[in-house]
Amino acid sequence: MRATRLMNNCRPKLVTFDVTGTLLSTTIKEHYYNVDTEILLDYLNNKNITIGVISNFDERLEEILISTKLRKYFNFIITSWSHGYEKPNSTIFQEAIKISKNINKFTIKPDEVIHIGDDINNDYNGAKNPQ
Repeated sequence: MRATRLMNNCRPKLVTFDVTGTLLSTTIKEHYYNVDTEILLDYLNNKNITIGVISNFDERLEEILISTKLRKYFNFIITSWSHGYEKPNSTIFQEAIKISKNINKFTIKPDEVIHIGDDINNDYNGAKNPQ
């Protein structure tokens, strides 16, 4: 798995996901994920890395994560619906760093964060410059 190999080359303190399209596939009636999803999330948890969600989704996301039994893996969930900002606005990425600092009681720098998403503009460009 590409993300696991990536983890061997750096030591992030925070990994965030845009879960829809990367970890979680959705249809109108169901939500499902690949077994590799749990392997990756278990790996990150075993390394004591804070794991979060940053998504341009609405209030249903937490319920979807609970129903798929993936919610237990995430320390926090930030949605554009709950925070008022959409990716690629850097404010939503800055919020993830701030929340992680409150969880861990130490400062996390932007270069200690990996964001995994499926959209070049929203995920890559937004996470690239969280300032």
